[in-house]
Amino acid sequence: PAVVGELVGLSERLRPTVPMARHAPCLELVNSLVDATCRHHGELVAFLPALPAWPELAGARAAMQKRLGSSAADSFSKQLTEALEHLSAASQQAVKRAGLHHIADLVAQQRRMNPHGMAALDVGLLSHLMKALLQFLWESSAWPKDQLKCGELLGSIGAVDPSRFVGMDLGRARGSRTPQQLANIEAMAQTVLVDFLAPNLTSKNSYAFAVQEILKYLQGAGVSDKILNNLKPEVRETLRPYLHSSYQLIEMEPSPSGDQLSGAGIAERLRDASTFEGVVAQAVALVQTRQRSLFEACLPAVQGNHALALF
Repeated sequence: PAVVGELVGLSERLRPTVPMARHAPCLELVNSLVDATCRHHGELVAFLPALPAWPELAGARAAMQKRLGSSAADSFSKQLTEALEHLSAASQQAVKRAGLHHIADLVAQQRRMNPHGMAALDVGLLSHLMKALLQFLWESSAWPKDQLKCGELLGSIGAVDPSRFVGMDLGRARGSRTPQQLANIEAMAQTVLVDFLAPNLTSKNSYAFAVQEILKYLQGAGVSDKILNNLKPEVRETLRPYLHSSYQLIEMEPSPSGDQLSGAGIAERLRDASTFEGVVAQAVALVQTRQRSLFEACLPAVQGNHALALF
């Protein structure tokens, strides 16, 4: 579903300006992938994105409709529950993006059939939906377009009476009011690795560099193995290669000495008070203990990631 969604998005961008002959292979690949999914992975067909009504994709649409069969008549609640489970199980951003688009398609279809259907949802399912979308927003801080799509989905859901969620935990809002445990530097490092960097590693090299430098700091403190062993297996295996990676932060302009930008100088070079990230860098520059190197390791990843900067 994620690959099909990305290919359809690419075709939508190309279609207005590029001759059909040049993006026809993209549509042929969509047809091929949808057909293979329908034949060999029927359990995933319901999560494929809604396909545009283009004649080139008629075969793919027909295959999806045929494979879905009676499942197309499943209740909206059941389809939404399965879609939320699919979204929560995703670890890669492209898969999360496809899951979000699938939920948006379900909500749009439901509103066409019953404009008040969302308000009539069971409060448990509605809270699950809101929690999943808030979690998506939090984890997608490096992808503004995905956050915008999620915001549009929240808007299409419509107004919901907050009193329906009294006593329910919708995610991070409660935790964000609790002061951070600044004395527990290991817990802070683990939070940055798991919540901010691991989900975003493929989006920017600066995130990979930050993971490398945080793990280097933890190795120096003798706690890297302990922290990695506390993580989920898939997160641990994602981060482990960065114990031995060799990313370097390259200066935008040569320094007078000609040296590479060292960890001790990152804060000074980035602390431009006219930017949000620069203010954070100024604060980091004030840290006098050895923990400063941990905060410095995060600075390249802070650029454009306000959720990490706020943390």
